[in-house]
Amino acid sequence: MVKVATFFAMTLGAFVFWQSMDKVHVWIALRQDEKQEKMEREAEIRRVRDDLLKPSKQSGSMNKPSITRIPIKDVSNFSLRFPLHPGL
Repeated sequence: MVKVATFFAMTLGAFVFWQSMDKVHVWIALRQDEKQEKMEREAEIRRVRDDLLKPSKQSGSMNKPSITRIPIKDVSNFSLRFPLHPGL
């Protein structure tokens, strides 16, 4: 009787394991498909953006933002206001 019960328990365990692995494989495949679609959308967006920016790059009329530098007059207190390592 113990052998029969063990057989049925192992069969049930194998079935449950097989079904769970099947669901995991489906989930992984769907996730990979979503990643592929996202990469394709991003590539299409980059291509369209480059196509739209190409005429402005060729004519040289692209406005680049200028960086304004503000001089720091009091350097002694600079490291206290802007620490290099915020966690320290």
